Amino acid sequence: IISKNKEGVYSTLGYWGMYLLGVHLGYRLFYAKHSYTPSTTSSIARVFLVSLLLWIVTILVDNYVERISRRTCNMPYVTWVLAQDLQALGVIMLSSYIPMNKLSSLEEAIDQNLLATFLLANVFTGMVNLAVDTIFASPLSSLVILTAYAFALSAIIGTIHFSGFRLKFW
Repeated sequence: IISKNKEGVYSTLGYWGMYLLGVHLGYRLFYAKHSYTPSTTSSIARVFLVSLLLWIVTILVDNYVERISRRTCNMPYVTWVLAQDLQALGVIMLSSYIPMNKLSSLEEAIDQNLLATFLLANVFTGMVNLAVDTIFASPLSSLVILTAYAFALSAIIGTIHFSGFRLKFW
C-alpha cells in the first residue's frame, strides 16, 4: 500500500505544516487585536496583501531555490497553495459587499469541519491513486473522477454537518 501512495505518505508532514500555517495565518488575519469582523475593508486588504507577498515568495523560491513539487509538498508548493487560497478568500470576502449575500450550507459545513474535510479529501486522493493510473487517465475520465470526488466529499461533509456533528477536537 505504501508503494502505491508514496507521495501521500512522504508529504504528510508538509501538508500538516501547511494546515498549521493556514490556521496561524487565519488567526493572525482575523482574530488578532487589529481585527474586529472578518468582512471589514482592512481585513480584505490584509488578505490580498498577504496573498501578494506569498505570490512573490513563490515566484522567487520557485525560480531561484527549488521548483514547485506537489509530491514532496515543498516550500514553494506550500506558498503557492496558500497564495491561491488567500487570493480566493479575498475574492469571496469581497462578495460580502453584494446585497443579500448569505453563506451557503456547504460552506458552513466545511467551515465547521475543516480538518475532517482535509483528511477525508486526502483519503479519497489515496483511494483514487490506488484505483486509477492517473498519469494515463483520459480528460473525460479525469473529469468524471474529479466530479465524483467533489460530490462524495461534499455529500459526506454535508451529511455530517446536517446530522449535527462537529468533528473538531479543540
